Amino acid sequence: MQSLIGSTLVAVSLVTVPALATAQRAGAQHGGMGGAKHEFGVDVGLVYSKPSGGSGTFAVSTPLDLRLGFVSHSQLMFEPRVSLLFAHTSGASAHAFDLDLNALYGKDHKKGMYLTAGAGADIVGATGAVSGTVFSVNGGVGTRLPYESGAWRLEAFVRYAFKNTSLFEPNTFSVGARAGLSLWH
Repeated sequence: MQSLIGSTLVAVSLVTVPALATAQRAGAQHGGMGGAKHEFGVDVGLVYSKPSGGSGTFAVSTPLDLRLGFVSHSQLMFEPRVSLLFAHTSGASAHAFDLDLNALYGKDHKKGMYLTAGAGADIVGATGAVSGTVFSVNGGVGTRLPYESGAWRLEAFVRYAFKNTSLFEPNTFSVGARAGLSLWH
């Protein structure tokens, strides 16, 4: 299990570091958004998930994820996302640590429509159960609505999580919406 988590973290790092370095270099060369280099954000969401062969469920999440966007001069921006779920009851516990890397494409990083696509690794486990990683891909369309020095961000998305037979996790298709606030630094 530790080697799986280690391998996942190495793979995410190898994918993330070059993209982040490129985004930072481009933002520094061209001034980005009036000097802003990062977009910090937090979202809440409503998600409907349908596992293969199972019943669908609705979930309301707060926060759905924390975001850190790396602003560039181009229309493409990279955004790692992270969320953590930990539940404990009567001596048993479960966790889900989700790491995603998304690319956002839009004309303006502070306002207007954007498209997003990405991939993720969800590290899950429970007391007395097998731990492991579930990989997923996602895509969506959203908009930024300027609000004082930040922006409201509204997004509709789809997500497909691949099955993991050792975790007894089926393929799962999810559709949802998230709303959040973005601030620039």
